[in-house]
Amino acid sequence: MSLDPRLKRHKEEVARAKQRAKEERLAKERAKEEAIRKRQEEDRRIEEEKEAVAKSEAAAKKAKKEQHKKIHRKQKQLLRKLSLQTYNDDESGTWKSIEEASEDIEFLCEQLAFLEIKDLVEAMESIAVKKSVKAKIDAVSLLKENIDKKRMELQKEKDDEIAERKAARAKAKSVNTRRKENNSSPPWNKEEIATLAKAVKKYPAGGAQRWDTIANFLNNALRLKTPRTKEECIQRYNLAKASSLKSNQSSSEAKDDANDVWTEDQDKLLQQGLAKYPASMEKNERWSSIAKLVSGKSKKQCVQRFKIIREALKNKK
Repeated sequence: MSLDPRLKRHKEEVARAKQRAKEERLAKERAKEEAIRKRQEEDRRIEEEKEAVAKSEAAAKKAKKEQHKKIHRKQKQLLRKLSLQTYNDDESGTWKSIEEASEDIEFLCEQLAFLEIKDLVEAMESIAVKKSVKAKIDAVSLLKENIDKKRMELQKEKDDEIAERKAARAKAKSVNTRRKENNSSPPWNKEEIATLAKAVKKYPAGGAQRWDTIANFLNNALRLKTPRTKEECIQRYNLAKASSLKSNQSSSEAKDDANDVWTEDQDKLLQQGLAKYPASMEKNERWSSIAKLVSGKSKKQCVQRFKIIREALKNKK
């Protein structure tokens, strides 16, 4: 028995409606996928442009830095040349020997900033063109004046640093004496505890006068009205190790302490690396090269060891 034409038409219409709905759904999915693809392509394009700009800026910055170094080297060479001519023209015996003069000249080249060297070179050039006896005397005076001035500045910096350390120690000693007399110590706040943890990590075990250095770091960082003594820092650290802070702080420190034991041979290799790769090198490249010489030590460990040795030398002064 054949279907009723009306029922047949209805079924066909239903089938067509389903097909249209399916096609519309697929079209929406394709449109959505296309939009996602375009958005991803646009994001990639923007990211690539950013990377290209960053690379270009980095290259320009590096080129500028290299150009500045090149100009600086030329200025130093010119200063050496003018200074040597001044030494040769000097009849008053300002320097006892060429070695002494060379030492002073190299001192200036190392200590003067770029603009300072530039100004000195220009001043010496303006004197040199006169070619008179007075001009020669003036050149010697100018050169010697700059040498003496820079040496005095460096000496003042050292004296100020020593005075600061002495004052800090005297103040800490005075505070410690008063606390011992009062037999009391103010409670530690969260900021002090956090700074102490940072200092303990910054100055690992093995360094000379470690706890003095940690106490100074804490007091300078927080500018405490009543400075903490090294005994208080040790006491608080030991308390933290025994408390629930042990898992968060002391475990990593103990691991660092165990892994950062330096042998005499490793210290010698570090010293050789410091001499072989001067501070004028790019910082990351320099320490990477030094770390390759020191067997069993990372770049970070070499930097930390260098800081510990430097701090120890300062404290001996």
